[in-house]
Amino acid sequence: MDKKLDILKSIDFGQSVAEQEAEKLEMYFVKTRQWNQVYKDEIDIVYGPKGAGKSAIYSLIEKYEPSFFQKNIVLIFAENPRGATAFSDLETAPPSDERSFVNLWKLYFLVLIGEHFQIYGTQTLNGSDVLNTLTESGLLQKGNTLRSILGKIKNYIYKYFNPQSFEPNVSFNEQTDSMAKNGAKSVDALFHKANKELKKSEFKIWFLLDRLDVAFADSPGLEENALRALFKTYLDLMGFENFKIKIFLRLDIWRKITKEGFREATHITKCTTIEWERSSLLNLVIRRLLNNNLLLRYYNIEKEEVLSDISSQEKLFYKIFPRKIDIGKNPDTFDWILGRVEDSLGLSAPRDIINLINGAISAQIKSFELGENSTEETALFGRASLKKGLAYASREKTEKYLFAEYPSLRKYFDSLRGGKATQTLTSLSSLWNCSENEAEQIAAQIVQTGFWKIEKKGQSTYWIHFIFRDALEIVQGTAK
Repeated sequence: MDKKLDILKSIDFGQSVAEQEAEKLEMYFVKTRQWNQVYKDEIDIVYGPKGAGKSAIYSLIEKYEPSFFQKNIVLIFAENPRGATAFSDLETAPPSDERSFVNLWKLYFLVLIGEHFQIYGTQTLNGSDVLNTLTESGLLQKGNTLRSILGKIKNYIYKYFNPQSFEPNVSFNEQTDSMAKNGAKSVDALFHKANKELKKSEFKIWFLLDRLDVAFADSPGLEENALRALFKTYLDLMGFENFKIKIFLRLDIWRKITKEGFREATHITKCTTIEWERSSLLNLVIRRLLNNNLLLRYYNIEKEEVLSDISSQEKLFYKIFPRKIDIGKNPDTFDWILGRVEDSLGLSAPRDIINLINGAISAQIKSFELGENSTEETALFGRASLKKGLAYASREKTEKYLFAEYPSLRKYFDSLRGGKATQTLTSLSSLWNCSENEAEQIAAQIVQTGFWKIEKKGQSTYWIHFIFRDALEIVQGTAK
């Protein structure tokens, strides 16, 4: 038992949020098909459910920045990878509509290109023209933060559309002879010049945007305008060979901003949605566990040998964990874990699996320290510790996702506390003191959160997913 306790105390299974483990991520990151597609520049847009690994790919791109530079790709992080969002000030007097936001995005990317020219210099008159125009406009200054750049651009756009004695250097209209005589240049003309400069220098620029769920979280209307405009800007700039926008976006946010229709969506083809197969998730768990010398010695295994064979990974998993959590015809432990963290889309997010196992590690350490020998043979974990790990993952998912992102629905979630896992329209209308029609409308909103799924058995019933049950003390059964 002492050996097992030492191993458990030495295990660093990692954080569930990629931004919090950027330094260690490379050691146990699973290089999925999506990662390879991004690395090879086959895709520009990565969609995925919350916790599926978008930010892990983004963080690893940051780690591989020198490797990209060797391929003549310069990475420009257009949102702060960690900490405060660069877009926070846009909530005060934001652009009024999508078109204005398109102007903001275009000018933002243009200024970031200008910063690149400041650092690396220019080789052509085209590049110098971009640099001089942005400098003269007051948009390009050394030492700017992303936040201050956006502030300058917002003020510039305001003055542009509310002119008094303002003479713009950069115009949002098509380039004309009269504009040229006045020394003004259109944004699109400057992009063409920037592209020619980059082509001459043989460099490409990638603008990377992640954490967009945080950037505009407090204003749904602003979020929709900003993100729809971002995708329109992406399409407008697709024709330029030497700079590209790479967007990492939660799938539910994409669905929300396109709910009322988005004709341009049919032209967004260089995209992928993160999906995890069972074998990839097993590899993720084993890879993180094997980042531990005590564990390698205890099981007398070679790390690379195990990682090269999925059947060896499965065998090792069942040396470390018990074969089953619940007796009888219930699934084996790994499939039990996948089923317990599964959402309404049928997806098991890596973040929830990591939380569950981290919770199980803490619970098992405590069990050993109390003198409880609750494990079988070679196993490091007992059944009870995994159930406690699920309870921890449930609290994390409920408090940091469900309550945090859907505060207007919290009273309905709270009303289900201590109740049954399956609800009917009759039970919900009684619980919420409303008609069945009203209950059905509220229940439909809750379906969108992933909290429960609809099952049709004569009348609609609502089945609450396991991952939320422990946090709300919900028990098996059907409400009357």
